[in-house]
Amino acid sequence: MGLRPGCEFQTETFTNHDLITINDGSQASPYPSPIVVSGMTGNIIKVTVKLIDISHNETNDIDIMLVGPDGQTNAIIMSDVGFTNAISNVTLTLDDQAPTALPDTQDTPVSSGTFKPTNAGTVLDPFPGGAPQPSGGDMLSSFNFTNPNGTWNLYVVDSQGQGDAGMIAGGWELTIVTSTCTP
Repeated sequence: MGLRPGCEFQTETFTNHDLITINDGSQASPYPSPIVVSGMTGNIIKVTVKLIDISHNETNDIDIMLVGPDGQTNAIIMSDVGFTNAISNVTLTLDDQAPTALPDTQDTPVSSGTFKPTNAGTVLDPFPGGAPQPSGGDMLSSFNFTNPNGTWNLYVVDSQGQGDAGMIAGGWELTIVTSTCTP
C-alpha cells in the first residue's frame, strides 16, 4: 500500500467476543455471529479476521464463511482444514498476505498463528438457514473496494454429524483498512 498524495487511510478493529457454540452436524449458535461496523470512510483495501480460542474434536468439520454488509459479498475463510485432528484453545488470524495456508494433514494439526484463509475441500459445503450462497472464494480481498459500514456476519457450521462439537470461546475480531483513493 503505497501512499499517494491526498489519500487518507483508516484502520479499525471491531469485535464480538461472545461465545460461538459449534453444534455437531449443524449450524453454530449464534448463527450468524454479527459485528456492526460504522464510522469508516473510503472503501476497503484489506480485511483480516481473528478467531479467538477455538476448540473442536475434529477440525475438518468446521466451515466458516464471512459475509460483508451488502449481504452478498462473501468468502469461505476456513473449511475442511486440519484433517481429523482435535484442537484446543487455538487462536487464528486469517490474512491473505500470510505466508502459508492452514494445514490439512494428519501430521500437522492446526495451531495458533496467522494463515491464509483456506478452503481445503473439493466440495463446496452448504451453509443453511438464511446464509447467502458462497460466491467469494476463500480470499478476503473479495471485500476490497466495497463499503465497510454495516453488519458483517460470520456463519459457522459443523459439516459432519459424528458426535463431535466445539466452540469459538473468545468470539472474533474484524480488522478493516480503508482508503479514500480510487483504485
